[in-house]
Amino acid sequence: MKGRAGIGFPWHFFRADGLRLSPRPDLIGLLSPLTLIVLCVLLFCQGIGSRELWASHEARAAQNAQCMLDDGNWLLPRLYDGQVELQKPPGYYWLVAMVGWCRGEVDEWAVRLPAALTGMLTVVLVWWHLWRRGRPVAGFVAGAVLAGAVHFSGTARIGRIDVPLTCAVAAIMLIARDIPPGRSWVPVVAGAIGGAAVLLKGPIGVVLPAAVLGVWWMTERVPIRRLFRLAATMGVVVLAVAFPWFAWVNRETDGEFLRVFFLHHHFHRALGGSETLAAHPWWYYLPRFAADFLPWTPLVVLALVRHRWSKGHCRAHDADARFGLVWLVVMVLVLSMSRFKRADYLLPAYPGAAIFLGCAIERWYLACSPRTRVRGGCAFALTISLLPVGWLVFDRLVTAPEEAAHEQSRFANRIRETSPAPESVILFRVESHLLAYHLGRPVHTLVEWGDLNARLREPGPHTVVTRAEFLDECRGHVAVPFEVVARSEDLSPVRPHRPLVLLRTVNQACPTPPRD
Repeated sequence: MKGRAGIGFPWHFFRADGLRLSPRPDLIGLLSPLTLIVLCVLLFCQGIGSRELWASHEARAAQNAQCMLDDGNWLLPRLYDGQVELQKPPGYYWLVAMVGWCRGEVDEWAVRLPAALTGMLTVVLVWWHLWRRGRPVAGFVAGAVLAGAVHFSGTARIGRIDVPLTCAVAAIMLIARDIPPGRSWVPVVAGAIGGAAVLLKGPIGVVLPAAVLGVWWMTERVPIRRLFRLAATMGVVVLAVAFPWFAWVNRETDGEFLRVFFLHHHFHRALGGSETLAAHPWWYYLPRFAADFLPWTPLVVLALVRHRWSKGHCRAHDADARFGLVWLVVMVLVLSMSRFKRADYLLPAYPGAAIFLGCAIERWYLACSPRTRVRGGCAFALTISLLPVGWLVFDRLVTAPEEAAHEQSRFANRIRETSPAPESVILFRVESHLLAYHLGRPVHTLVEWGDLNARLREPGPHTVVTRAEFLDECRGHVAVPFEVVARSEDLSPVRPHRPLVLLRTVNQACPTPPRD
């Protein structure tokens, strides 16, 4: 492919040099990231402070972070009922707590802002990677594609760990892709980020980039000795960053963290063996990606179909596109090996898909006539400008009714009217982290009838929240009189997904055991 000059509006100030664009001094290096940041703000930050927390993972993050600020214990996260957080490492909770500390409390902004900011950082990293390789057009397109992918946008708007994990994985991938000899600091930095990824979500934070980089380095024919040295350096740094916390918390919990976090949430998720974790077929991520990467999925399919795979063709030497494709395919394959699958787990593969598509669109753009370039650029600009409008409509028509069905703040206020803090509220066979967050401490979680009766026999009135379907069982098993004070469905504008009832024991003298 010979070099071209004057490729037309809106990037007429670039010339093609082989497969890469060489930028001339102009405003594109400044306008591209600013445009992407504005797009991310419109997509990720729209309404994140005006919508109440409504998901379990958001409520868990809020509880853990608030307990860190209240108790000063940042190493061992706890929920409001005193249970130690064993599902996830504390990385995301640290981020939420830091934002909460700056704001004076842990609220909706504190829970969601880390995901929004790391989503924005991931988009900028993708742009920066291609821009520094002399491909500003591909960088801008790839960044916009990543920001606009519906599942990436939707997850960056809520308090989930998966977007910060995606950011960490992308940083490792882009830093460690090409490590020139003599730059020993590069694997050290990549390893430090890998340690942070492990503290966000565990070993998967390094397994995914290690698998992709291993395949990539082998395809690029990196010498085995150098490959081993790079992997060893990064591995040592990862362990130095993450291992101390894992060893400490496992000792503090008498081995419970090892059993719950690694055995249940990793081994059982990967191989099955738990009734609470549903298994999915190996091809689950193929239709999921097709749906979740919209509106860009048809373009990805078209780029794959039109890509020339023969070794003699210049397209086969587009290393950037090949890198993105290896990134996507290897991560899909690795994640497909696990029996338990979730759409969020695939997010770390999205930057690779965006890079591949950005390179493909750039190649198409360079091959088109000036008029076609203008039309294509206008169509792309119109698409990304409509995405924030689409999310605004989605919030009104879909998110609002869904939040109303999960809303717990009104019921929590009614409970605290009956049992003001610092009185304790008993949650019996109710795993509602959102309700516990709105109630505030102290709350206690019980699951056995014997434990409930023992607690209710203690002097004084007691407040119990349980699911409405358990009400008849309570009448048969609870050993002390009680009355139904309120029902959550009476306080909600729509029928809740799981209606709850508020019970209050009737004041009476506790029976005194007969004396000998």
